[in-house]
Amino acid sequence: MKQHPTLRILLLIIIPIAFIIGLGIFSQQLLRRDSDTLNANIDAAVKCTDTGNWSGVENNLNETAKTWMKVKGTWSALIDHEEIDNIDVTLSQLQTLAKAKELPDTLSEAAALKTFIGHIPEKEKLRLENLF
Repeated sequence: MKQHPTLRILLLIIIPIAFIIGLGIFSQQLLRRDSDTLNANIDAAVKCTDTGNWSGVENNLNETAKTWMKVKGTWSALIDHEEIDNIDVTLSQLQTLAKAKELPDTLSEAAALKTFIGHIPEKEKLRLENLF
């Protein structure tokens, strides 16, 4: 049985589009999951500052750094490298401030880091305005 040429052309269009959409959904879920994990660690560190538990702050930030190192390679393939650099610098500054037990600056950097991490899944969401 011979396929109609229009059907072949339609399949050549639909299959790549479905693949791109599927890949976009997968990468969005990956970014969201990683972002939620990182932000949960940062929230735990901030909670420790409320009680003055600076060793807890450092432990949570070390866990954040470990998680970041695991996901950084994947994120590098999906997002702008400037975003990666912002997260690297802010995380490093946050760890340094926590070691120095600088409460206001630690909280400020934690908020900045959460903002950098949290807006990425939203920014990279598969939407028409992101395609054009």
